[in-house]
Amino acid sequence: EWGQEQPGVDPLNPAYSYEARLDLMDKGIADPKVVNKIPLHFHKAWLLDKLERFAEAEQIYLMQTANTNAAERADAFVNYARFLEGRAARYYTPAWKPYLKQATAAYLQALAVGVGPKTPGNWGYRESAANCAIAAGDFNAARTVLDMIVAGSKGTTNDFVRIRLGRIAWAERDYEGVVAFYPPVDSPLNIREQYPMEDRANVAKALKLLGREEELLKALEVLKNKVDRNWRSYYAFAYDRLKAKLGK
Repeated sequence: EWGQEQPGVDPLNPAYSYEARLDLMDKGIADPKVVNKIPLHFHKAWLLDKLERFAEAEQIYLMQTANTNAAERADAFVNYARFLEGRAARYYTPAWKPYLKQATAAYLQALAVGVGPKTPGNWGYRESAANCAIAAGDFNAARTVLDMIVAGSKGTTNDFVRIRLGRIAWAERDYEGVVAFYPPVDSPLNIREQYPMEDRANVAKALKLLGREEELLKALEVLKNKVDRNWRSYYAFAYDRLKAKLGK
């Protein structure tokens, strides 16, 4: 409950401060009556992170990765990876790649355990691992994770995988791959969460670079109707210009 904003809670009440909660975690860890101390260790690490005591938080995350229980060890690696992703995040500038590379390595360690994490909130770790690897520019690791997702789906390449393969192809300037991997721009997938306009636009850019203008015209026609109003006039102009060029 403490990890979320709660209506009615006075943020100035010292009892709700990170420091007070950290003290309570320490009491729980020291209490012999508390059998399962793992959640307390993870919450303590989370609190230390919030207090910017990063070295202490990292020490706890790493300590938990030595757990002999496979599912709990997988949890520990995922939690450590997410901690590192948080360390990589910066305002107004790209995430710091050295931390993202460390996070990718931690995700791969979680996958190598061979057993899924125990905590339900960590069950989507394969998707998180793929996104982290792409952000880190480690495309080989990303492909490894995506192959695991496909294998887990009985060989089915779902739209999550296709979009990530498209992003990798775009980053590697494999424009044929961009067109082949990404879903079509008129895909009915949720625009904001699953198939953003930036990704759909990459398909149009790739078609332009490949000189496939007939296909590009169809893509632009879709884009000008799907984009928000800030970009609508731009895509409408591009569509009309190409349409005139092709004599349509």
